[in-house]
Amino acid sequence: MSEAEQTPEGWEAEAWAAVPIELRQVAKRHGQKIYSLVMQAGICGYAGGIISQRLRNDRRGLEALSRLVGVMNGLMEQLLAAMPDSGKQSFLDCRKEINIIAQLHDATAGTAPEHDSRSKGGIILNG
Repeated sequence: MSEAEQTPEGWEAEAWAAVPIELRQVAKRHGQKIYSLVMQAGICGYAGGIISQRLRNDRRGLEALSRLVGVMNGLMEQLLAAMPDSGKQSFLDCRKEINIIAQLHDATAGTAPEHDSRSKGGIILNG
């Protein structure tokens, strides 16, 4: 088993297997909890963008989405507030590193459509 395939300490094997190869060094450096939070925040932002596009002419739907996004942002703020400063910094660093890798991936693989908030390779970017 190669080093890239081995589950790092502190990671569940199933969670590690789901980490894209391009992001494994970042995930390993920041740990499962931080990496998962960053990815979940990115997924929420991505999903919110898709739903917003679908609800473009639906005022009530957009209002409901806005409230949902507000709740999700509030929950994320509470999670971050409960972290020690080192955890907050790790979250910010992890998010930045993932975005850089996704942008580099796009530069070599082509770019995602303007309305899409993930790389052509499927790496979800934080909005």
